[in-house]
Amino acid sequence: MTLLRTEIARGHRYELDGEPVTGVTTLIGGGLPKPALVPWAAKSAARYAVDHWRALAPLVASGQAETAYDEIRRAPFRERNAAAVRGTEVHRYAEALSRGEDVNVPDELYGYVSACADFLDDWAVRPLLTEAVIGSRAHFYAGTLDIVAALPFGEVALFDYKTSASGIWPETALQAAAYRYADFYLTADGTEADMADLAITAAILTGTEMGLSPMAALRSFDLIKGTPAMRANAMRALVQSHGHAIWEEETTATHAVVCGRRAGETEVHSSEWTIERARDAQLTGKDNWKRQPTAMLLARATAEACRLIASDVLHGVPYAAEELTDGATGETRTVRRRKATTGEPAAAEPTPEHEQTPAADEEAAEHPADAPLWTTETDDEGDAQ
Repeated sequence: MTLLRTEIARGHRYELDGEPVTGVTTLIGGGLPKPALVPWAAKSAARYAVDHWRALAPLVASGQAETAYDEIRRAPFRERNAAAVRGTEVHRYAEALSRGEDVNVPDELYGYVSACADFLDDWAVRPLLTEAVIGSRAHFYAGTLDIVAALPFGEVALFDYKTSASGIWPETALQAAAYRYADFYLTADGTEADMADLAITAAILTGTEMGLSPMAALRSFDLIKGTPAMRANAMRALVQSHGHAIWEEETTATHAVVCGRRAGETEVHSSEWTIERARDAQLTGKDNWKRQPTAMLLARATAEACRLIASDVLHGVPYAAEELTDGATGETRTVRRRKATTGEPAAAEPTPEHEQTPAADEEAAEHPADAPLWTTETDDEGDAQ
C-alpha cells in the first residue's frame, strides 16, 4: 500500500510512498487565519471561571492561585477535546447508518445522529465510499473523506458531516475541494483508484450559477463525460422563467419545429429538426433515436431555440443533455437508489479521532475550537462556541 493511515494515541497520521504527508484539515487549519479563535478561547475560560468559582476561590485563598489559573487556562482545551470526541462518535454512527444498520445513541448525540438518518432517507442516498482515505501526489496531501454517494437522479456527490454548534465555516469548501480533486482513493483492499472515475457531479455548482436550488439543479442536469448538461425541458423552463417565450409549432416522429421570442422583442426565431437532418448527422442509428424519435427531435429543436433567443440565461451551457448523450451512448449510468434505514437516529461517518499534535497528520479542526493555536489532528471537529 502506497498510502498509509496510522492510528496513534491522539489521532492519526499519514504516509505517502514512505514519506510523512500532511492531512487536509491540518493544512487548512495551519494556513487560514481564525480570528474567532481568540474570543472563543477567552469566552470558554471566563465561562469556566464563573461556573466553578466555588471550587476555585478556596485555591486562591489558600495560596494556590497558580493551580486555579491552570484550571481556567485549560478550559478551552477541555472543551475542544470534548467536541472532537463528539465529532468522532457522530461520524462512527453515521457510517453504520450508511450501511443500513440501526444504531443506539446516547441522548446528547441523538439530534446529530437523527439528522444524519433524515438526510440519508430524504435524499435517498446510496453510499459509494464511506470513510475513504484519499491522497494527492500532485500536491502532496492526504485525508479521509466522509461519504461519496449517488443521488436520486444518478449524480454522484461528496458530503462532509459537521457537528459544529456555530454552523458551517467557509473553509469547509476548501476541505471538500481537496477531497474531490485528490488523485486517488484507497479501495477496501487498499489499492489505489482514480478519484476522477467517481465523476462527482458539478451539476449543483452549474445550476447555482443559473439561480437554481441544489435539488432543482440535480433534477435539471445530467453529467455526461464529466460535463454538466442541462436537459432540454429544463432549458425551456429556465428560459420561460426569465420572461422569454418558447413554444412548439409542430412535433411528429419525423419533424419538430420549436419557436422562441425574447421578452420585449417581436422577432421570432425558430429551430427545425427533421428525421433527414438527424440521419445526415448520423444520429438515427443510436438507441435513443430508434426508441423515441419524436422526443429526440423535440429535444434537439428545443435546445437550439433556447440558445438562439436566450444564451445569456443558459450561462454558456453549450448543449442539452440529450445532445451530448447522442455522442456518448452507453456512457451515462443509471444508479439504483436506496433509502437508508432509520431504526434509530444516526449521523455522520467515522472520520475523526481524538486530537493530535501538529506533527501528527490528520484533518485538523475547522472552526475556532480546533484552531492553529493548538492544532488538533482529528477528523472532525471541535465546537467553538
